[in-house]
Amino acid sequence: TRIIEDWGKNSCTMFLFCQLLEQLKPGATRYFPLHYLANLVQDRYRVKEVEDAARYLAGERIGLLNLAFEMIGEDNNSRDIETDAVLKSLEDGILLNPDTGEEIEDFESKIFMYFHGTEILQNLVKEE
Repeated sequence: TRIIEDWGKNSCTMFLFCQLLEQLKPGATRYFPLHYLANLVQDRYRVKEVEDAARYLAGERIGLLNLAFEMIGEDNNSRDIETDAVLKSLEDGILLNPDTGEEIEDFESKIFMYFHGTEILQNLVKEE
């Protein structure tokens, strides 16, 4: 009801919400990179619209998703980075390696946004 009130029943946000409920299996709510969410809406919406919809679903009003970030290193290993640290680094232009404290050069190209489901989403998926 809240999504319809805020975005309308034919919105990207509503479609993404419905696709999440339809496509997810119990326990599969841990890792949603933006390209996965974009694939869920099957090219009906631009990536920016999907990102806006996912951020809305991650907001306090809905609380189905959590925003998260990962850093992919030169060895192709990924590591979660605290959201607050990334948001601050985007303002400051500096991101420090959480392990070494050293500045990460060109960090914007190494940091990737993703989402993961909250307990609310997990419970909705279990009910389906």
